[in-house]
Amino acid sequence: MRVHVPRIRGVLFLSIAVACGANAAPPTSSEARSPDESNVIQVSGWGGGAESFTFTVSRNGREVLSFSNYRISLVDGGQLDGSATIYGKMEGKFEGSFDLPWGKSSHVDVSGAQVILLLGDDYGNDWRIDLLAFDDAVAFRYTLGQTKNAGEFAIASESADVRFGGIPTFNYTQFLA
Repeated sequence: MRVHVPRIRGVLFLSIAVACGANAAPPTSSEARSPDESNVIQVSGWGGGAESFTFTVSRNGREVLSFSNYRISLVDGGQLDGSATIYGKMEGKFEGSFDLPWGKSSHVDVSGAQVILLLGDDYGNDWRIDLLAFDDAVAFRYTLGQTKNAGEFAIASESADVRFGGIPTFNYTQFLA
């Protein structure tokens, strides 16, 4: 399967594709670590018919944010949840810079680590999860690739339980979209 990886101008991205072999068990978790290893974003909970998955963000070994019971459902069937199967994984590091036409800084240097997970749901839809870790930030993004409905889709719901680490007065909330 061909996967298009968007390129940031001036950034070289080296990726290593690791496909799950016929005799190997598919991975159930993955993580991206920042170049200085202070920030980690991890996603876990795939396989075994689970109804959701979890991703966590840690800084200097301490969990600062956790999204559990994460699930995305499509109107016409299909969902990204713990029952999805990881069928491909790409990992890489990138470095580069770009110029900004506004703001205090006119030039930005960027470096980080990226993990791309390719997943399939029980309805035949292909999903992609991007985990990015920088020295000062992390990012999580999902996209829907091929669908049974020729590219037309609508999200019925997106939900998660959110826990913020280190804030004892605000430990739990629920996110529904």
